[in-house]
Amino acid sequence: MRRLMEQSAQQAQQLDHLASAPSPSGSPFAAFGMPGLGGPPPAAPPEPRPILELDGEEREDELDALSDWVDDFFLPVYGAEVTTAAPWCLQWQEHDDVVAWLHALWLAYQQHSSSVPVRADRSTARPSISVFSRCRAAWLRRTSRS
Repeated sequence: MRRLMEQSAQQAQQLDHLASAPSPSGSPFAAFGMPGLGGPPPAAPPEPRPILELDGEEREDELDALSDWVDDFFLPVYGAEVTTAAPWCLQWQEHDDVVAWLHALWLAYQQHSSSVPVRADRSTARPSISVFSRCRAAWLRRTSRS
């Protein structure tokens, strides 16, 4: 019985040792930066910031890219839905709430679109029209109340 208890204690120590994280300096893979093999974890891509949080040239650049998307994609596709009851304001860039909604819509479109993104730091995942449609519907509900 005593022998079984000693073996059990040794096995518990061995399991604890195997379950512990390897030391970064002792891993032969540390120089390769492989996650889980002793290297530093990969850096996450920066999260896009809402356009209203941006300032100066960064905001202007983002607004220019957003304007290109609105003019080249959004209006040609969805502009037919603009009516006299809900007219499109040609100075939409001057309305912060509209800029914020269109920017959020654009980010969702980029995240779920298979097309080449307007900016290189955006994802190019497979399209999910349901996410884009939900964002668009929320934006349309919001703008129709104004």
